[in-house]
Amino acid sequence: MKKIRACIALAALILSPLFASQTFIVSGASNFILDQIRVTTSDFVQANGLNEGDTVLITPEHKNKLLLASNENQLTLLTQSSGGAVSNTLGGLALLGIQSRAFGAAVDDVFGRAYLSDLNRKGVQYRLAEVTDPSVGSGACYIFVTEAQYINSTGEMAKKIERTMATSLGVSGQLSVSQEDRDWVAQSDLFIAEGYLFHPSSYNTMMQLAQAAKSHGKQVSLSIAAGMCASNYKESINQFIQEYADLIIGDAFEACTLTDTETVSEAIAVWQAMGKKGAVTCGAEGAYVFDSKSIYAISAPAVTEIVDATGAGDLFVAGFIAEWLSSGDIQRAGQLGSYCAGCVLKVAGGYPETSLAQGWHDGAAWSIPSYKIK
Repeated sequence: MKKIRACIALAALILSPLFASQTFIVSGASNFILDQIRVTTSDFVQANGLNEGDTVLITPEHKNKLLLASNENQLTLLTQSSGGAVSNTLGGLALLGIQSRAFGAAVDDVFGRAYLSDLNRKGVQYRLAEVTDPSVGSGACYIFVTEAQYINSTGEMAKKIERTMATSLGVSGQLSVSQEDRDWVAQSDLFIAEGYLFHPSSYNTMMQLAQAAKSHGKQVSLSIAAGMCASNYKESINQFIQEYADLIIGDAFEACTLTDTETVSEAIAVWQAMGKKGAVTCGAEGAYVFDSKSIYAISAPAVTEIVDATGAGDLFVAGFIAEWLSSGDIQRAGQLGSYCAGCVLKVAGGYPETSLAQGWHDGAAWSIPSYKIK
């Protein structure tokens, strides 16, 4: 009888994350921007008003002209996916078996329909915000991949792959919020705010949705998402951290920018003094995760060949949040975050097309080295 009880207890321990994850709901607000990747030539990029290798914002008119030119030149559409940092994270959470909900703005055009269809494919539920000016269309990001020539250090002609990114925000930042939207978010166990949406046009929406979650006793996480968000929206993001954020996740530059510090350890100390928890990613050096008292170093995933780094940070957030909700163990959260980031590094694009849950539940994530440093 004792052996049977021991086996039952062991099975419960092994399966508890699987069963626990099925009970959680995570919602997030994100820029609904459809990513489209095409291979073309340097001449095409330049002829359509872009500088090869740049990352730029374009007008809705320029977006429509690029679509027309791409079709006329029969450029092959390699992939298209529902982009946006938090949307990527929610897709990762769905792969981990967690019910995921995305809040954002899109209209009924070719980009919006494709975006929402891809959310459905990923198993992410969505709710659309009301928009003030639908005429600008849904958000889109064209990623043109070219083979550019350059002179290398030995003076010889060489070739390299360039990615030219042209983004039209469209209605993606026009987020107005209703009571029904707030109630929808409040049903979740955790709400994720995206750094890109701390733009003046959508900042109040982030505050309202976070307040709805907190008023119902739910957790709030901040995905800083990009260095430009930390730099451009510093005051708004810091106010959000002070008033609402339970978890803060960003990279080293973002953390130091927001806290006016020089090192990751100094940035973490600022947030610890505020009683916050979270993670600071450091690329190939791994990550640091922390609660109000402790800091753990998490190794980078062991990936022999990196295919594409797109979405690695977003999938780290997915793994981190999944394990945090499941166990409340900040160290294990960092390990699962690192594992999920490694999975997306092995594929092109920001979404691994296989379930991440197996690696979670068979224990692969816990083989990633980690240790306590404080």
